[in-house]
Amino acid sequence: MNIRYFFEKMGDAYYLSKRNNNITMRKFFLVATPILFFAALICRFLLIGLFIADILLNACFLLSFFYMYSIGTIKNSVLGRLSYIAISIFIIGLFFKLQHWPYSGILILFGLTAITVMYTIHFIIKRKKKLLDWIKVFAVFIKAVASMFWILHWSYREELSIASTIVLIALIAVFYIRVMKNDLNKDDEQEHSIANSGNDIFNYKS
Repeated sequence: MNIRYFFEKMGDAYYLSKRNNNITMRKFFLVATPILFFAALICRFLLIGLFIADILLNACFLLSFFYMYSIGTIKNSVLGRLSYIAISIFIIGLFFKLQHWPYSGILILFGLTAITVMYTIHFIIKRKKKLLDWIKVFAVFIKAVASMFWILHWSYREELSIASTIVLIALIAVFYIRVMKNDLNKDDEQEHSIANSGNDIFNYKS
């Protein structure tokens, strides 16, 4: 009886900590995302600094994608674990490109292709597909194509880059509205009930 009580308390503490972390991260996402986005717009339209605007916009994208991934269904899947390798190869390729080392283009293309293929497979096998899922797979595909055109210096690379940026902004907008709606309704599907967490974590029966 004491052992069961001990494990139940451990489960309560685990889920409480996880719940608090999710809430903190969600609040930070809801506050920081619009600040970064509008700061990027101000810098671009007022010509304060295009380089700074790109940094702010990319920071907005990275924050959104990180939070999107952290609460997504792909995170705990086999494809999600394999995606770490693809993302690592892509980042290494970017580092090689910054250093003007050889094979940077190959690494970037391989990483982007792997990410696109894995997310497409995840999208196909996913049973319930919502609007956000369709926008995600389209955004991943068009971003990969735009990056490939840009790296290989093909025609229409600038048009594709602009189109991919617009799609990414639309994706973040839809995701932001969804998160904000869940936050207002207190109906976040990623959180578990603390009342039953102690029993659930070790599959105890009442």
